[in-house]
Amino acid sequence: VLKAEYTKFRNMQGTFSKEDVIPTYSGSSYENRYYYSSGLYIFGEVELNNCEVEATNYKSEEAYWYSLNHERRHAYRRYYVRAMEVAGTGNLTVKNSEVICGNSEALYVSVVGGNVFVEKSSLTANQGALALRHGGTAVVSIKDSIISENANSTINSTGESGFVFTGNTVSGGTYSISIGSLGSGEYTFTENDFIGKGNYPVLLSLAYATRERLDQISNHNTYTGYSQANMPVLDGTLSGNCEVPVGKYAAHNLTVATGANLVVEAGAEIYFTKDAGLTVSGEAELQGTEKAPVIISGFGDERAWEGAVNRTGYMGGVRVNEGGVLKAEYTKFRNMQGVFSKEDVVITGSTYEDRFYYSSGMYILGTAELDGCEIYATNYKPAENYSYKKYTYGYQYAYRTYHTRAIEVVGKGNLILQDTTVTSGQGSALLISTTAGTVDITSSTLTSPQSAFSLSHSGTASVSITGCTLNGKASSVLAASGEATTVIENNTITCSTVALKLNSYGGDFSVKGNTFLDCGHYPMYLFLGDLQTGEELTKIRDNVVVGGNTFYDVVLYGTPVNNFTIPKGRYFCE
Repeated sequence: VLKAEYTKFRNMQGTFSKEDVIPTYSGSSYENRYYYSSGLYIFGEVELNNCEVEATNYKSEEAYWYSLNHERRHAYRRYYVRAMEVAGTGNLTVKNSEVICGNSEALYVSVVGGNVFVEKSSLTANQGALALRHGGTAVVSIKDSIISENANSTINSTGESGFVFTGNTVSGGTYSISIGSLGSGEYTFTENDFIGKGNYPVLLSLAYATRERLDQISNHNTYTGYSQANMPVLDGTLSGNCEVPVGKYAAHNLTVATGANLVVEAGAEIYFTKDAGLTVSGEAELQGTEKAPVIISGFGDERAWEGAVNRTGYMGGVRVNEGGVLKAEYTKFRNMQGVFSKEDVVITGSTYEDRFYYSSGMYILGTAELDGCEIYATNYKPAENYSYKKYTYGYQYAYRTYHTRAIEVVGKGNLILQDTTVTSGQGSALLISTTAGTVDITSSTLTSPQSAFSLSHSGTASVSITGCTLNGKASSVLAASGEATTVIENNTITCSTVALKLNSYGGDFSVKGNTFLDCGHYPMYLFLGDLQTGEELTKIRDNVVVGGNTFYDVVLYGTPVNNFTIPKGRYFCE
């Protein structure tokens, strides 16, 4: 037992007895060695009142040589002195005291049975002020104190341990506090004042997020002055169940694992950092309401600006993997650009190459059910000039062109879309290439500066688009194959060129009851090469054409392959 009042512990460096050898390169090119010690090393019980504890910076690092495969290699020894370390079943109480560390943590805790209480004290460090690794039934409580640091304080507690953090003033670090894991015991995180000196105030792993923890972190603390966002950040993989309450959150990549369930409550707003996004392999439910929608967006969204200091950046998008389910009501998906992973190289003649990059704001391999939502995929960036080596001694110029589709359904993906607005900044609003899934779109609006939709489903897939408003500057396309079925009925369709190109039809299909409004060229363009009997033409006759600049009915083109009969009606031919 050590009890101290008005005592100044100074110039402590501890004894360097712990060494970790870390090969910095997997190829073992060199090894840096890390040495740790502590000014106060506590296995028993320590009580400090009105004290000063200072651990000195022994030395930061020194170069050394070692032999590897009969060769001399160069690396560094790095030394870290913690001001206080509590281990084993140790207990520590600190009141009205000042703890200073030169180059490591002010307080390092790895107890499994003891408790640590810090109250009305200050913890200052050039690294993270706190490193909490307690487990078992240990409780760490830090109240009404000042935490000042240059790196992240880290919380990685386990077991039934508890963590109480309330009434503190915190500054510093990329993340002032990074919470990697939490025990199942007592938890309080309220009434703290985070004053920015880094990028974000709090980072919380989604694996240890609960509704109570998120509510306390988001809504019961103040965050100001951070360079990226004055809001907590979520990150990582959810393998259990979690509810996200109303509040504003930043996010890196979030994953809902198979068997996990993520619920986002009405009014919650999640703003993803650049190129980050949401991946769903389990189930995600976004429970917005008309008056309190859920927001899924990027930092470029003006709604984020109250909490996001950095007002640039688009989120990567939303990916629903095979077996995953996304259910969303009154959710606004904004500022999605996807991740540009597909590149097609097109050689125009032999003079130059244009490169085309494609991505999707929402990429669906599983099942997505969206009702009353808004989906907006942004224009990533316009075409850019680039040079490449075409000849042995010469370079050519061409363009990189980027296309972001709002929604893409592939594989065995399924999509149910109702009363939803889908807008694409540059690519198609909707691209369907599913082989066995079902796509049902009703009472929705699809808008794009390219095509409103492009359907190339096959196998046993089924696509139905009914009662929608379809706006595009380029042609929407039907190119089904196999036994795939298609219904395009009772829609209002506008287009600057040909509104609907019917290239191939697959199995049963119907295009009727549609109003083609002010089409630039033709309402429909039908390829004769895929006609089997001519009966297909009866399935596209019952439509209305209003306005337009050229023909007012179906235009036939191409070379027939099969024998067929053209049924009664008016046709134009190219």
